[in-house]
Amino acid sequence: MKAAPVLPLTVALLLSACASNPPPTPPVASSTYALEGDRQVLPEASGVAQKFAAQAPSNTPGGKWWAAFGSPRIDALVDKALAANPSLKAQDATLSAARQTYAAQASTLWPQASAGYTFQRAENANSLSSPLGSSNPPSLYSLRTAQVTVSYTADIWGAGREGLRAEKYQTQGIEFQTEAARQALIANVVSAAVQAAALADQVQVAARAADDSEKLLAYAQKQKALGNMGDVDVANFVNLLALDRQTSINLRHALFVQLRLIGTLTGQESATPVEVPASLSEIRLPDDLPMVLPVDIVNRRPDIRYAAMQFDAAAAQVHAAKAARLPVISLDGSAGGASTELAALFTHGNSFWSLGVGIAEPLTGAVGLYHQQKAAEAQLQAAQAQYQSTVQSALGGIADTLDALSADARATAAADNQATTTAQLLEDQKRQTSLGQSGDADVLAADRAAAQALVSQSLARSQRYADTVALFLAMGS
Repeated sequence: MKAAPVLPLTVALLLSACASNPPPTPPVASSTYALEGDRQVLPEASGVAQKFAAQAPSNTPGGKWWAAFGSPRIDALVDKALAANPSLKAQDATLSAARQTYAAQASTLWPQASAGYTFQRAENANSLSSPLGSSNPPSLYSLRTAQVTVSYTADIWGAGREGLRAEKYQTQGIEFQTEAARQALIANVVSAAVQAAALADQVQVAARAADDSEKLLAYAQKQKALGNMGDVDVANFVNLLALDRQTSINLRHALFVQLRLIGTLTGQESATPVEVPASLSEIRLPDDLPMVLPVDIVNRRPDIRYAAMQFDAAAAQVHAAKAARLPVISLDGSAGGASTELAALFTHGNSFWSLGVGIAEPLTGAVGLYHQQKAAEAQLQAAQAQYQSTVQSALGGIADTLDALSADARATAAADNQATTTAQLLEDQKRQTSLGQSGDADVLAADRAAAQALVSQSLARSQRYADTVALFLAMGS
C-alpha cells in the first residue's frame, strides 16, 4: 500500500498554531475601606480589644481560622459539615462533571480516527455483475472489509481552541464557586454555633426573669388582698409576667430552630442530637482580626475570582464567534482492505486508501453567525459589569463589617456596664433587705432587671461574634 501524502495535514496544523489570542485582563474596580479614624485597634469590651493583623497577599485562603474561637465543639461541627453537608457534595459533583466535560471537549481538537471491520454474506443474481470482479465469480460469497478512517477539522482561526479556553475558564469558575460554598458553609456553621450558645444563655436568664415576675405577681395579689394595692397595680404585674413568658417561649423556639439549622448544615438526621457549645463563655472571641488591602482582596475572594473567570470565558467566546465566521478546512482519509478471505485482506491488490481536502465558507448562516458574535460581545460587556459589581460589593461589605465591629464593641461595652450596674443594684437591694430597709419584692424586681440586662449583654456579645465571623469570611480567610 502506498504512503498517503501528509503535506495538507502538516500545513493545517501549522496554521492552527498561529490562531491563539490571550484573554484580556478584567478591570479592577477602584474602591477602598478603612476603619473609623484609621484605627488599628477596636474599642475594648468584655476584656477584649480586637486588633487588626495584616495578612500577606495570597491566591489561596488561609488556615483554619475558626480555630481562633478556641472551641473544640465548633471545630468538630465544621469537620462534620465539610464531610457530610449535602449541598457541598452537590457542588463537588458539579465541579467533577465540569472537569469531565472540559476533558471531553479537549479531545475534539485532535484528529478523529476510527477502525472498522465488516463481514457480509451474500448471493448475487446471475443477471447482475458480481462485486468480486473475477471472470467466473461464485454467486454465493463472503466479503470481509477492514479500514481505518481519519478526519480532522483544522482549527486555523482558533474557534475550537477559544471555545475550549472558554470551557476551561468556566470550569475554573466552578472551582471558585465550590470554594466560596465551602467558605460560606464554614462561616454559617460557626455563626450558628455561636448563636445557639448565646440563645442557651438567654433562655436561662429569661426563665429567671419570668420566675421573678411570677413571684412579683403573687406578692401583688397578696398586697391587693390586704388592701395595699389596687387592680391597676396587679394588672401591671400580670402584663409583666405575660411579656416575660412570651420572651422565654420565643427564645426557646429560636434555640430549637438554630439547633435544627446546625443539624442541616452538618448533614445530620433530624432525630440526631447536635452537640454545640453550652454557653457563649465556652467560645473565645478572637483578638487578632485579618486585614487585607483592597488591591489584594481580588486574589483572595472566590466570588471575585469566579467573576473574573466569567469575564475571561466571555472574552474567549467572542474570539470563538469571530473565528466561526471564517472558512473551515477539513481533511479526511481512509485506508483498508477488502477480500473474500480474511488472510488476504491486504494482499493481491485488495488494499485501498483515499485522502480528501475540503474548504467551506458559511453562506446562508452568515447572518446568524454575525448576530452570535454580537451576542458574545454583549455577554462580554455584561461580564465586565458583573465583575465590577462583585468587586464593589465585596469591598463595600468589608467596609460595612468593619464599621459594624466598631459599633459592636461600643454596644457590648455599654451592655457590660448595664449588666454590672444592675448586678450591683441587686446586691445593694439584698443588703438593704437584710437590714429591714426594703422587702422581698424589691429584691425580685432588682433580680428581674439584672436578668434582662444579661439578656441584652448576651445579644450584644453574640452580635460581636457574628460580625467577627463575617469579617473572616469577607477577607477570604
